[in-house]
Parts: sequence; structure tokens; C-alpha cells
Amino acid sequence: MTSNETEFVGWTPSPDGRGTYDIIFTCLVTTFLCCWTSVYPNIPAPEDGLWASIRDRLGLACMGLLGPEFIIVLAIGQKSSARRSVAKFHSKGHTHWTITHGFFADMGGFVLKAGDLDEPIPLNAEQLFYLVKKSYVKCPNITARELRDRNKSDGFARLVTIWQATWFIITFIARLIQGLHVTTMELTAVSFVVILFGTAWCWKDKPSDVGTTITVESDVRMEDIIINEGRQPEQPYYQTPLDFISRDEIALNLAWQYYNELSRKILFSPFSRRVKNIPWDRNPGDIFLRMDFDLELVGVAFILVFSAVFLLAWNIPFPSVVERDFWRVASIYMLVYGFVGAAWMEFAMWIFVPQNRLAEGLELSIVERENAKKAHPIRDFYFKIQHWLENRKTRARRSMDLDQDSLVPHQKKGVMNKLVLKPVDTELLIPMLIQTRQFLDVCNHQEALEKLPLMLEQHGPIDAFIIRMGRPPYRPFDKIFKLLTPHCKIIASAAAGYDDLAVEWCTEQGIWLCNSVDAVAEATADMTFFLTLAVIRDTYRGERSLREGNWRGPVVPSRDPWGMTLGIVGMGAIGKCLAKRAVAFNMKIKYYNRRRLSAEDETKYQATYCSTLNELLAQSDVVSINCPLTKDTENLISFEEFKVMKDGAFLVNTARGAIVDEAALIEALESGKITRAGLDVFLQEPDLNEYFKTSDKVVIQPHVAGLTDLAFQRGEKEAFENIKALFKTGSPISPVNSPKRQLD
Repeated sequence: MTSNETEFVGWTPSPDGRGTYDIIFTCLVTTFLCCWTSVYPNIPAPEDGLWASIRDRLGLACMGLLGPEFIIVLAIGQKSSARRSVAKFHSKGHTHWTITHGFFADMGGFVLKAGDLDEPIPLNAEQLFYLVKKSYVKCPNITARELRDRNKSDGFARLVTIWQATWFIITFIARLIQGLHVTTMELTAVSFVVILFGTAWCWKDKPSDVGTTITVESDVRMEDIIINEGRQPEQPYYQTPLDFISRDEIALNLAWQYYNELSRKILFSPFSRRVKNIPWDRNPGDIFLRMDFDLELVGVAFILVFSAVFLLAWNIPFPSVVERDFWRVASIYMLVYGFVGAAWMEFAMWIFVPQNRLAEGLELSIVERENAKKAHPIRDFYFKIQHWLENRKTRARRSMDLDQDSLVPHQKKGVMNKLVLKPVDTELLIPMLIQTRQFLDVCNHQEALEKLPLMLEQHGPIDAFIIRMGRPPYRPFDKIFKLLTPHCKIIASAAAGYDDLAVEWCTEQGIWLCNSVDAVAEATADMTFFLTLAVIRDTYRGERSLREGNWRGPVVPSRDPWGMTLGIVGMGAIGKCLAKRAVAFNMKIKYYNRRRLSAEDETKYQATYCSTLNELLAQSDVVSINCPLTKDTENLISFEEFKVMKDGAFLVNTARGAIVDEAALIEALESGKITRAGLDVFLQEPDLNEYFKTSDKVVIQPHVAGLTDLAFQRGEKEAFENIKALFKTGSPISPVNSPKRQLD
């Protein structure tokens, strides 16, 4: 179209004005520069060649052509991550760390070399900070200037791109001011320029075309790093073994990876080059990272301007009315989609995805837990609205109080939790588990009796009740439980033992009572074997001698566990975990259990079954008590049982104090029938017998076998899973009773 409003159809020559060739060439050059020159791929894998680097850049360029707003979201996420890393490293005194370091780390610029890794694995900024903070590696002392020296990108090309885009915008605005016609192709190019300015600002500190990495070495094995965080080394991972630190799934990234996988299945994947190695050997450049809220607002502004540009063609002449109307509808759709897409991304990133991960029982990474604790305007507003709506719906039944502070359980001084659950609408119940809870912040039985009625009065009846570990100060529970009736449907304990809980009363009241089956198994087995080694090696005598100022005292050689027979009374989860540890010390395993294990399990744990308790006692050098306390197991080991045991045997009890007759045990210790005993539990806790406090023949612990950070997490997770299962299927996973009443 020309300025004299004469319309030309078809190819327009350029000598007398702006011709078709001029418009097409200028728009294509501008769009190409916006999509190719302005993108910054991550560092390729060590074995990648030139074509791989071209593919990475081409993939980002194709992403920019598909949707320029994807590129701005990608750039803002990377800038946010780099900026967060600066704050974290500075907080630990590493003030040389800059935003360029953060970009370089997220690009895969730092790789970790550890003893049990076949090849170095790429790190990101969060993972590197974690390793530095834990002193697994030293903070790289490379300067920002040295990082910029690695930048192979042509600064002149960047300048040309910015100048071309700026000049294009200036001429475009000038034509609008003069009332001259513009084409829809020019409008499209302008929209790309808008995004270019945003990405150029976000990536101005990011190195480009870097081809080599920096290796940081750790003297600590990867397996030990994982174990020290309270996780299992054999747990599967998606990217690298360090996923537990920084994996942070945002909705856009999940959707992007899903559609990439679909495109690969049809053998057409222009947007992303698959990472084939496990663990990953590079950090792909198309992973969307979580954005900081202030930068999110910047991104939303750019996206809305990008979407609104197309409205400028609202009144320009089109070849036909139909084409004009199609353009208007598409322009409105772009703008509305910009608003809706931004809102969806916010809610999905901060609310829906974390809720779903928790509801599915997935473990959150360290970064996800940190994010859940941070205040966020959108999430906080959402929970306030949810709180208001729920209060309106339940006002007739008394209001429910939604805990909107975080998605991760708080650590408070009280160990008893009240969980308020909606008794209807079970499909909505699962995500509500994460929000609807109140904490009974008490420290003993009397406080619980005083504060629980106040909580009931304020928040209404309780449908589910969780008891965390460390519950002795709250005993007895009979009066506490009576306050929960008649509405409470389930009481879930995060601990394994339930002898102090009113099982029969709960059954009569129609209340499900559940325990944690596996949560404390590993931790208790650790303590059990620790006490086993302590009594066999007589560690207490050496420690006391050293504390009294004597180096060694009279040398009395201790026993060696090698070849000894360990008799396990109670081959449940704890007993099985104990057997695995004992086998590593070449101990022979015998067990007595109310039900014999399968032949497969006996082979797996290298355990031999004893049909009677006396048979096990007579053959065992060490007897470990790992059965629950019931009417049948109270005083299970008494005077007659000690007589059956080998002379000079050892006893370890981490189950319940009442299972072993303490008077009989003291007599056996004094007579030499039992050489030493390791005790974590006692008949009258916390007032244990004075003999155990003073005797050299006893190694004691204050009932802490299951009290570890990982056991706490697992126990509470099992408690929530029991509640979820009850309200979803009508039956919990690990009940200890069978009440007749069903869900209302």
C-alpha cells in the first residue's frame, strides 16, 4: 500500500516508494535477527560437535517463531534463577559471585566430579550453592571477567540486531504518526521486536556460545551426599542424582516437555534436542525456570504489549471484510490469551502443580520446599479466597480454617495435629489435605486437655487427627480421644507403636486407628544395630574410662560380631532392616515371628526360622527385641526365658520396655547370664530404674531410635496417606483395628 491511499494488488515495484520486496526483506531480516541472533543456547555436552550447537540455537529460534512469548518467559526464568543465586552466594560470604556466574552455572558451566560418578555431571546454580554450603566442594573463584572472556558471541552482531530492531520501530512509529499505511507483516515483525527488547535486557549478562565447562571436584561420594540429606541412594532420578536439590516443575515446562515428546514420536522435533545420557551430560536450554514475582510482572507487561500490537491493524484496509474480521478476532484472542495464559501460569506454578505433587505423595525438592515457605501475593490471595469460600459453605456446620501459610507442614513445638477434612466431596478432598489443617500447639497432656476444647469451639468438629512422633508427654490419650467424638473418623499415628493408644475404644466408637509401618524401620534398625555393636564391643567401658582421665584402663578384649548368631524376635519391617545390617557384618540370622516369612524372604534376608521362642533364645548370641507390645508379648522375656539363653549372651531392646521383665534382666546381668544389654526403651519412661543409670553392663538411650529427620518426614507422609486412602477408598492403608462405622 502506498501513502496516497491508492491500493495495489499483487507485486508492487519499489523505485517510486516502498515496494513489496522492501517490506518483505526488511520484515524477514528483522524477524530473523530477533529469532536467531538474540537467543543464547546453553553449553553443549563434551562430545557434542558443531552441528549440535547449531541445533540448540535453531531449536530456540524455532521456539521464538512458534511463540515469541515463550522466549521472554524462558529468559525471565533464567534471569530470576541467576539473580537468586547471587543473593544466596552473597549470604555465605562469596561476594565475587555475580549474575553472570549464575547464568553460567545454569547453562551447565560447572560440572561435578565425584568418586562414584562415571562421568562429571552438569550442575545448576541451586545445586552448586548447596554443595558449597555443605562444604562438599569449594566455591569456584573464577571472576566475572574471566567468564566474559569465554563468551564467543560477536558483540557487533548484537549491536546490529538492536540497531536494526530500534530503527524498524522508529520508522514504524513515524508512519503511524504521519497517518501512513502499514502492513500486517510489519505489525508481526514489530511484535517480534518487542520481545527482542525484553530478552536482550534479560540476557545482557548471560555468556553466549560457550563451549567448555569448569570442573569442581568433591572428595565426598555422591552416594554419601544423598544419604546425608536423608534420602536413599537407589531412588530413581530424572536428570541427575542431585534432582532432590533443585528439581522445580513449573506447569509451562511440563507442558513444553510433553509436546516435545509428542513431536519426537512423529519424528519431527525442531524445538529441542533430546538428552540421551542418564545422568544428563548437559543442561538443555529450553527448560523453563521459576520466575521471581517482580520479573514476572515485567514479563507480563512485555507479553501484553506483544499481544496488543496486532490491534493496531484494527482499522487498516484489508482486501476483504472477511479477512479484516478474521484479523480482529485473532487479535482479540491474542490479547485475551495473554491475560489468561499469564494467570494460568501463575496459579499452576505456585498452587496447582505443588498441590498435585503433594497429593500424589511425591517428595518435594529442597527448592520446592523453600518456595512453599515464601510469601507470594498470588498464592496468598488464592488461599484467602479459598478460605472465604469454605467458611461460607460450612458456616452452618461451623467454619473451617484453612491453613494458607504454606504447602509444607510447619515445624512447631507441639507434636499433635488436628486435620480438618470435609466429610463430603472426596474428589476435592485430596488437594484440600494440603491446605486444611490446624496445629494443636501443646507440649503435654494437660495442655492438650485445655486447648483442644478451645480449638473445637473455634474451628468446629474434627474429621481426622494426626499424632506425630515423640508422644509420651501427652499420655494417656483416653480423655483426649473422647473429645474428638462423635465426628472423628480416623486417628493416624506417625509412629509405629500403638500400645499406648486405646485400640478397643476406637473400634467401639467407629474410629479407624492407623500406625506408620515403614517410616521408622530404617532409623530403628540403625539404633538397634548400634546398640548391638556397643554391647558386643563394650564401648561404654572405654568411653567412661576416657572421660575419667584414663586412656584405656585395664585391657579387656571385647567380642567380635563376625560369625555370631543374631536372634530377632519380631521379623517385621524393623526386623528385616536389622537383618540386612547384621548380614553385612557376617552375622547369622535366626528369627521368631508369629507368622513365618515366605521362602523368598527367608532367602533374601538370609534368615532361619525358629518355631518357638525358646529355640531362638537357646541358639542366639545376641537377642534383639523388635516385636510390638501386646497382651501376648508383655513380659515375653522373663526369668524362665533368661535361663534358656546362652551363657554370656547379649540383649538389645528397642521395641517396648514392658516386653522384657526388668527385674529378671537385672538378675541375669548380675549373674553373668547376660553379659551386657543395650536398651532404648524402659518400663517406666522417663523414670527408669537406677540400676540402668549406673551399671557398666548396660548401654542406654532415651527412646530415640526412631527420632530422625527422615523418619519424621516418612511418618507424617504415611499418616497423610492413611487419611487420603480412607476418604478416597473407605479404608486406610495400615489400620490396626476394624471399626464397623463407615464414612458418612
